[in-house]
Amino acid sequence: MVFGFRTLRHSLASFPVRTKTVPKSVQALLRHSDAKTTLQLYAHSIGAGLIAAQGEMLEAILQSSNLATAEAT
Repeated sequence: MVFGFRTLRHSLASFPVRTKTVPKSVQALLRHSDAKTTLQLYAHSIGAGLIAAQGEMLEAILQSSNLATAEAT
């Protein structure tokens, strides 16, 4: 799985939509001129297994970053 800016934007759109945030708010968050763009191109429906895998990946990235910071000091 590749983690980058594009993945982050799609996650940023998908999470609030999944938690029933008003689409216009998500549109404003992503700075889209049209909510249709946000909902059709960026927000995705994902299952619990994928959410868990993404959480584990993010946790590993953050732990790695914390270790690197601790070693540098």
